[in-house]
Amino acid sequence: MVDRVQRGRGLTSRVGYPSSSDEYPHADVTVLEVAAVHEFGAPNANIPMRSHVRTAYDNNLEALKERAADAWGHVVDGTSMPELEIARLGEAHANDIKQMIQQGPFEPLSPETIARKGSTVPLIDTAQMLQSVTHVEDDREPV
Repeated sequence: MVDRVQRGRGLTSRVGYPSSSDEYPHADVTVLEVAAVHEFGAPNANIPMRSHVRTAYDNNLEALKERAADAWGHVVDGTSMPELEIARLGEAHANDIKQMIQQGPFEPLSPETIARKGSTVPLIDTAQMLQSVTHVEDDREPV
């Protein structure tokens, strides 16, 4: 048990767009750059903030804490390994972000944007940003 817990102390999961350097279609920007513009907004370009990463985290923080406590319980009682549990936590939170992208709520699109993309749905056009949400597990030195 001590060995499993010690291995788990240094594990982390980065969730969101941790390795998204793919080019966004029809633009000279990456998916990460597009996601950041939407996350924080770009007032000079008349793009409102449509926070999906931070809001998903804030809205699901208590559930994330419960998931983490359950995960540690499985590691301690020997029914799971820390590497598996951190990956499960990352996947669950990535799904939280995807659900936020799909359901919002977000400020409505401008009439010009609706006309250009042919849809009233914010944050989803080609679905590349949605499909790019992922998690990456890291092994760091325990503190």
